[in-house]
Amino acid sequence: MCFVLYGGVTTRIPHVPWVDQHRAFHTRNLLTTEFVIREQFHQQQVFYLGSSHGCGCGFPSWMIHNGSWPGLGFNELEEEALRETEADRGELVSFLNRLLEVNKDVELYGCWSGEEAEPSVATTELEIDEICNPTFMFCERMKYLVRRSVT
Repeated sequence: MCFVLYGGVTTRIPHVPWVDQHRAFHTRNLLTTEFVIREQFHQQQVFYLGSSHGCGCGFPSWMIHNGSWPGLGFNELEEEALRETEADRGELVSFLNRLLEVNKDVELYGCWSGEEAEPSVATTELEIDEICNPTFMFCERMKYLVRRSVT
């Protein structure tokens, strides 16, 4: 089972194709089986965000356990896994920054593949720069409202 990340905006999104020979960040329209994810969004344009793994597993994430997320302490294994996601996180942030040039905000929602119909557990506002933090991890079934950083 894979972590999947979806986004929502009011404008059309730039297409970033998946290329087998150069595995990297990519976007695509929703598959018919994913249409149910639209219920998580207020924005009109909902799309899939993929990592170099071909799914969302290249974006660091916490799994939900008994209705909440585990403590946010990191050990060496987690730190290594986070380092491996730096390129995907950087490409995601670059893409989101492009979207924020023409959108007030971007909605993000992550879950496990096949669980798109599960309700979100919480919603939080997030400045784009927070995703750049090397210890940032998406929380499963958390809805994010991403905005430009105020500097």
